[in-house]
Amino acid sequence: MSETAKISFAHRTTGSKTIGILALQGDYDAHRKLLEGRLDTSTTTVRTPEELAQVDALILPGGESTTIIKLLDRIGLIAPLQARIAAGMPVYGTCAGMILLAKNIEAYADQPTLAAMDITVARNAFGRQLDSFEADIPFVFTKNEKNASNEVADKGGARKHT
Repeated sequence: MSETAKISFAHRTTGSKTIGILALQGDYDAHRKLLEGRLDTSTTTVRTPEELAQVDALILPGGESTTIIKLLDRIGLIAPLQARIAAGMPVYGTCAGMILLAKNIEAYADQPTLAAMDITVARNAFGRQLDSFEADIPFVFTKNEKNASNEVADKGGARKHT
């Protein structure tokens, strides 16, 4: 077991926990803002094995999975991440984060991952992130007479205007 895994939870046995957010690529700041602003949770960014050793749980945000795994390898975070996850550290992956956690990726068997979860994932149906797109979708709204006003009924059936 690595030194990082050995000290995984030793630094905090009581009190509030700190959630780490992998901050190599992707929208990690959106996770921080949500956790701190709306959920009043202590967070810190994780970019090194030393920072990883100081968190109680970790979020792997979206981004581009092949870029993130290359960065993890370059800075020496793959083995410490795998050890912490295997030791029981809670981890949550969104989009590319989930791809990184998976053992298998459909149609991309040679893409390296952390192989921390026994799942198979499918990457973006549009291909690489570069090939993804945004488009305006036209919506046609029709007026529903029952909902034409801002009136709502309370539990007793009385109507009030909001």
